[in-house]
Amino acid sequence: MSPIDLAIIAFCLAIGGVLKGATGAGAPLLAVPAISAIYDVRLAVVTMLLPTIVTNAWQLVAYRRNFVGLPFLAPFVIAAFIGVLMGSFMLVGLPITALTGVLAAALVSYVIFRLLKPHWALSPQAAKRLALPAGWISGLLQGASGLSAPASLPYLNALGIPRPQFVVSVSTLFLMFGSVQTLTLFGLGQLRTDWLLLSAMAIAPVFAGMTFGNWLGTRMDPGAFGRIVLVVLTGLAFKLSYDVLSPLLSGAGG
Repeated sequence: MSPIDLAIIAFCLAIGGVLKGATGAGAPLLAVPAISAIYDVRLAVVTMLLPTIVTNAWQLVAYRRNFVGLPFLAPFVIAAFIGVLMGSFMLVGLPITALTGVLAAALVSYVIFRLLKPHWALSPQAAKRLALPAGWISGLLQGASGLSAPASLPYLNALGIPRPQFVVSVSTLFLMFGSVQTLTLFGLGQLRTDWLLLSAMAIAPVFAGMTFGNWLGTRMDPGAFGRIVLVVLTGLAFKLSYDVLSPLLSGAGG
C-alpha cells in the first residue's frame, strides 16, 4: 500500500473520529463508506476493528457511572451479538459487489430516514418491544458491511436518553461489535497480518479526530453539523451505488 493510500485512509479515519468526538457515536459511519468507496468493504471493516475496540473501551471507562436506567440495553446487545456473528459469515462468503450493495443500501436507508423522520421518538414500552429486532438488524449490518448506523443510531436516538447514557449504550454495543467480529474473522482465517497492522495504525488518527470533534461539538450547532454529515453520506451513497450498478448497466447495455 502506497504512502498516498495510507494518507487517504488516515484522513477518512480522522473525519470519522471527528464525528464520534462531536456526537458520541459514528466513527464507522463516515470512515467505512469512505474507505469502501476507495478500496473495498472488507478492508474498511478490518481497518475499523481495533479503533472500534479501543475508542469504545475508553468511552466506557470515562462514562462508567452512567449504567443506570437502561432496561433495553441487555436485550439489544444480545440480539446484536447474534446478528454480528451472522453478518461476519456474510462478509467472508459474499462477493465484494454484494457487500458494497449492502453498504450502499444501508447508507441510502439511513439518509432517507434522517430526512423524513428527523425527530422520531419511541416510548419506553416501544423501546423494549423493538430492542431485539433493532439489535439483530444492527448486528447483521455491522457484520456484513461494517455499518450498523441505519438500524442502531435511529433506535438509540429515538429513546431520548441523556447524552451520558447514550454514549454508554453506543460504546457497549460497538465494543461488543469490534471484539466479536475480530474473534470471528480470526477464527475464519480472514485477518491478514498487514490489514491488522493497518487497523492498529488506524487508532491514532481516530483518536486525533475525536479530540478535535470534542472541541468542535461544544462550538458548532448540532443541527448544522448533522446536515453536513448527511451531505457527505449522500455523496458516498451515490458513489457506492454507482460502483454496484454500473457493471450491471454496462452488461445490460451490451
